[in-house]
Amino acid sequence: MDPSLKWTIIGALGSWAGAIMGVAAILVAIKAYIQPMRIKLKASISNGIMTVAGITFQAYTVSLSNIGMRTVTIDSIMLSTSKKNYFLSALEMNTALAVYQPEFPIKLEQGAKTDMYFQKYKLDSQLAYLFIKNSEDATETVMININIAGEKDLKVKTSFKVGDFIRMKDWKPETKLPEIL
Repeated sequence: MDPSLKWTIIGALGSWAGAIMGVAAILVAIKAYIQPMRIKLKASISNGIMTVAGITFQAYTVSLSNIGMRTVTIDSIMLSTSKKNYFLSALEMNTALAVYQPEFPIKLEQGAKTDMYFQKYKLDSQLAYLFIKNSEDATETVMININIAGEKDLKVKTSFKVGDFIRMKDWKPETKLPEIL
């Protein structure tokens, strides 16, 4: 084989590899440009025990963190199923937990976090009534629905099912409404 042909082949392969790397660099640059515009929120719900003003009770905590680079304005946080959204913001208005509730709209900077607290019995009672009234399936997953100003709602799955709030193992959608309110 002619030595000049060998170097021509090596040069062609080098040009081809350089072109591929150039395209990869452009794709990385585009992704880096788009990344800050994306909204990234982390939401969770947990239950535990709280003490407020010397009173100890079981409570749910709905936590929301901004893990993206963009500042986000939250208009409301709801629990939802595939059928309906259930607003939570007014539930603890006249209780000891009202002091700890965020006032909407909430502006979350990068890395900021906010929490909402609910008395377990009160939230269970309200949601049980609404879930049964709307014929929700007890095995359906409850999601946290975040209403973001100027954006599409963001739904985050939780480990909670409708039946966790109703606390009736053999509940069926056709069951009559319980006397809880």
